[in-house]
Amino acid sequence: MEKVNQRVALTKRLIQEALLRLLKKTPLAKVSVCALCEEAQINRTTFYRHYETPDDVLSEIAADAVQQAIDFAKEHPDETLILVTGDHETGGLTIGFAGTDYDTYLDLLES
Repeated sequence: MEKVNQRVALTKRLIQEALLRLLKKTPLAKVSVCALCEEAQINRTTFYRHYETPDDVLSEIAADAVQQAIDFAKEHPDETLILVTGDHETGGLTIGFAGTDYDTYLDLLES
């Protein structure tokens, strides 16, 4: 198993959580690196050490969530159903929906 640098993991988590907070009020296309760094309370150099764009952050969030679901399904194959859907209006990834104020509930995957 790959050893995880705790400082890197914490920094990435701060950036990811900051992006999710910003996405509740701002479309991804309008989230700047500057705004993301301010929200995460990090400097731009730190951001660019880990990502190139806010899109890269969201891609990693999605990939991690999918991997967690796959890992869970492998551990509980008879108890798991994974559904993959697409948003027909945008053709892109949707996190949450208006009825949940776009909350992701990713913390539930940790349980």
